Amino acid sequence: MNGNFHGDRPISRPDDDLFGLASFADALATSLLGMNLKDGLAISVEGPWGSGKSSAIALALRTIKLRVLKELGKGADDLEKLSDQELDEAWYKCAKMRKTHIVRFNPWNFSGQENLVRAFFNELAAQIGADGSDRLKAAMDGLVSLLPFAFGFAAAHFGAGDIGKAVGERAKSALTSDSSLERAKRNLVGALKEADERIIVVIDDIDRLMPTEMRAVLSLVKSLGDLPNVLYVLVFDKDVVTKALAEGAEKIDPAFLEKIVQVSLQLPPPWRGELRKMLLARIRKITGRDPPDRPRWQMVLLKVLGTYLATPRDVIRLANTLQVIWPTVADDVDLADLVVVTTLQLFDPVAYALVRDNIEAITRRDVLDPFIRKIADAMRPGNARKPEAAEAAMALMFPSLANVWGHHPLDADHLSSMDQRRICKQGFYHNYFKFTRSSEMFSRTEVDALLTASDPAPMFKATLARLEDERVAGLPSRVGDLLFQIHATVHSRPLLTPEFAAALFDCSDDLIRREGAVHKCFCNDGKPQRASGDAVRWNKTPRRSNARQNLGNSRDS
Repeated sequence: MNGNFHGDRPISRPDDDLFGLASFADALATSLLGMNLKDGLAISVEGPWGSGKSSAIALALRTIKLRVLKELGKGADDLEKLSDQELDEAWYKCAKMRKTHIVRFNPWNFSGQENLVRAFFNELAAQIGADGSDRLKAAMDGLVSLLPFAFGFAAAHFGAGDIGKAVGERAKSALTSDSSLERAKRNLVGALKEADERIIVVIDDIDRLMPTEMRAVLSLVKSLGDLPNVLYVLVFDKDVVTKALAEGAEKIDPAFLEKIVQVSLQLPPPWRGELRKMLLARIRKITGRDPPDRPRWQMVLLKVLGTYLATPRDVIRLANTLQVIWPTVADDVDLADLVVVTTLQLFDPVAYALVRDNIEAITRRDVLDPFIRKIADAMRPGNARKPEAAEAAMALMFPSLANVWGHHPLDADHLSSMDQRRICKQGFYHNYFKFTRSSEMFSRTEVDALLTASDPAPMFKATLARLEDERVAGLPSRVGDLLFQIHATVHSRPLLTPEFAAALFDCSDDLIRREGAVHKCFCNDGKPQRASGDAVRWNKTPRRSNARQNLGNSRDS
């Protein structure tokens, strides 16, 4: 299997950046190191899910560590070569020397409001205890020693509500004591001013929390946001957080975020060209080749992928799914069709269901069949997640739908589509849904092996004998399918060698005697007549001379 699966992990090195996040991260790192934080500050880094927020933060924190360590006299060249783990080790070794400390808190690792608050204070205390001065450590320890009242402390500054109710009267009364958290906070403020050390607190994945948990985290930042020399970096999707705050019994006005966040930064969006470049690189690793440079593939990129793939996470999901499917169907599917139908499966289930549930009907009907209009009208994806993109995707896969819907069908001729094993051809559509080659059809490898063998006669005769055994055993004859696939292949690609033509001629009398297995390249005019069942008879008796002539025409085409 070519390529590698890619998890939903953030990058941390500029060399891995495909979307211009490194420049954003560099600017963020410069600001975090240079801002005046006498009264504390909260910055938000906002962007939709999967847009690379965590990667931007990881890049910024790596830059901060490199710059601080360089200022302490560490070798710049040596630092750049360090892995993330090695850089962290160097960072911790210099804890007592540096004036900048980083606290990473991911609330998604904890559940429940009270657990979130406790975990936050414990993480903050642990980091300050390792990095900060003795007085700073003592002040933080004093604050933490008053747990579980810290939960009530956050509630009081947030305005009580659900959080205050959960704490009860014990926490509220603790706040009125002179030895309570208010005093502990004053001690911490004094220690922070004296130490003059910068503490950067990063809180990621806020948008993945339950609404009550989001409120608990935001209440923490609100209650501790005025601590001197402490800078909060909040990472979330603003639309998700705003919607969550507006839900529940105690709704919170969206403007509440503006009271917490002093600086809002929007992550730069990935451009279509960057996403396309990322996807093509992944496809190249998976398939071992570049996608075909055909007009239909270009329309797939423009009308389908350009709409559905909005974030790097979308690209990773699609590429990982293709990585699973490709090894079992490689060369027996059309890559453009596989990418399109997989995109619908992942990002537009309604459109995917329309294709899956009607696939037999639309592949059995000819483009000019009047009944196809009824099918096409019923299949218009008006209820799809993205109706226009879904319609374009379906039209690119099925020329019969494209004709009815008024799209220009960017499709090869019938035989070329068969050779490409398109989803619109009956006998091949199974490959796109079962993720394995249909047992009724021959693989491209089998057909190509016959056509390119140096001495194909023994292989061809053995194949015909095997197919005859299948027929005797009661299975449908596949001789006609084999000959039709051979004809489609030599029509599209220059693979008809004199050796295989001779082998075919030698077996032609035997093939002619097989009912239902006579290929059109053995007849005079190529007009089949449908007999009972699925057998095909031809209206004129073929002869070898006609076979030679028609095979020559196929080779020329």
